Amino acid sequence: MSRKSGKSQFFAGDQYDEDEFIRVNFTLQNRQIDFLSDFCYNVRKETRYKLNRSETIRACIEVIQEKVDEGSLKFEDVRSFEDLKNLLHGHF
Repeated sequence: MSRKSGKSQFFAGDQYDEDEFIRVNFTLQNRQIDFLSDFCYNVRKETRYKLNRSETIRACIEVIQEKVDEGSLKFEDVRSFEDLKNLLHGHF
């Protein structure tokens, strides 16, 4: 998959470790943060696995990447936030 994004600390041809963790900042709504915290708390309560919010987000990104790589999620099908949500509902 070719990637073209806005600001990035990496440029085409740069060498980097794909599994290295890089801190990024993005915004979420309060209700989304509350949900992530509650989700992680309940997973920990039920399974004793100390899931954290960033792991949850990384897992979602991995699934999206897998769907793009296998061709079942296409860039041209996403024209809005609602489109993306609806497409993801079909994969979960």
